[in-house]
Amino acid sequence: MLRWAAVFAAALVLGVGAAAAAAQHFGHYAERADANRRTVLAEVLAQPICAGTPASRSKDQLLSQLD
Repeated sequence: MLRWAAVFAAALVLGVGAAAAAAQHFGHYAERADANRRTVLAEVLAQPICAGTPASRSKDQLLSQLD
């Protein structure tokens, strides 16, 4: 019984943490989706890791980071 309570508590903590992280990054994905004229889901699938950079930067500026 105690083991199931610990598993439930851990799952709850991880779920809340994941929801908070998703909410924090949703704004970045929404900005990028508007800039690229596609849906937020398409943006998440195209760019799964949010770097935290605003969508207002030009593509040349973003590519210069890779040099």
